[in-house]
Amino acid sequence: MKAPLRIAIVADGDPEQRSTNSGVAAGLLSGLRRDPRVDVVATVDSTPPLAIRLFTAAVAIISAPRYWRSTFRKGTLARWARSRRRDQLLRSHQVDVVIHVRNTYAPYADAAYVNFVDNVASLSQREWEPWSLPRREYVRRFGAEQRQFRMSVATYTAGRHVRAEISKEYSLPLDRVVAVGGGLNPVPQSGVPRQEGRVLFVGYDFERKGGDVLLRAFSKVTVPNAELVIVGPEARPSADPRVRWVGRLSDRQELADLYASAAVFVLPALFEPYGLVIAEAMNSGLPCVVSDANELPRLVEDEVSGIVVPRGDDQSLAVALERLLGDPCLRVRLGDAAQRSIATEGLTWRDVASRMIADIGPRVGN
Repeated sequence: MKAPLRIAIVADGDPEQRSTNSGVAAGLLSGLRRDPRVDVVATVDSTPPLAIRLFTAAVAIISAPRYWRSTFRKGTLARWARSRRRDQLLRSHQVDVVIHVRNTYAPYADAAYVNFVDNVASLSQREWEPWSLPRREYVRRFGAEQRQFRMSVATYTAGRHVRAEISKEYSLPLDRVVAVGGGLNPVPQSGVPRQEGRVLFVGYDFERKGGDVLLRAFSKVTVPNAELVIVGPEARPSADPRVRWVGRLSDRQELADLYASAAVFVLPALFEPYGLVIAEAMNSGLPCVVSDANELPRLVEDEVSGIVVPRGDDQSLAVALERLLGDPCLRVRLGDAAQRSIATEGLTWRDVASRMIADIGPRVGN
């Protein structure tokens, strides 16, 4: 019997915490720990010490005031600091494979490494200006990502859209880039009954997730008892009394109750490289209305598990919401199909980890 692969998982934050990387690192870690082919020997928080973070922020503000947030998180100095911290913390561990989650690092010299990503610099630079970088810094980041991808054993993506982007823009053979999906962050059971007119939106990055488009669309919805519940951002002034702002929820039970009580889930994103929250909604049996941005139409099959509308089109979104809120049979049909697809598509972190390990093993001779 082969010895388990000794795995170290590295994230920009504590991989054990669901607050890190929207729960991606913790979800992947939970899946790996349930796989008998794996021994997780180290979880590494690559966040640099406070003094280095403050210095990095100061440099970013001085050198690129307009883009300082992106430069602080993704720039050359931040990448160097994360990589240095990773190397320091891994020094005392014997590992076969290092898994970098989401962020960019210098290539790791002491073991094979792979990457798990749900977005890349070229996609952000082209499609979402708030995440873009100054041209010189972007060229550096692109080059660093390309080196990281080319020198790794493999790169795993949550979605097929990002897989195609890496192969095309970073000139990486498709057999070196594997789409393994994204997992379902666990939500507790709830006994709260459905409310026929409730539409649920979950997303902290309100503008990018299409929140402004949704507000315009919902103002046109005329179905009696319609209510829009918004989880994530701070409340904004609204003339529509049917809109309820919940804010951030740290209690997963509260979120579970909202999923259980909703009739429809909506995510009309303007830019969404993957969309982990969709799996939560689908697993709750909710029909999903999404835009056609990036990976979303691959997660939600139009007229099968939900409805897909053109991104930024508030009129089409309003029509889709009206249609679902006014047709209980359609909601049940699409919601049931959405829930079934979680199992058939393997949208759990255990499934994701299993696909990764099945692919990593032969690549490293295990």
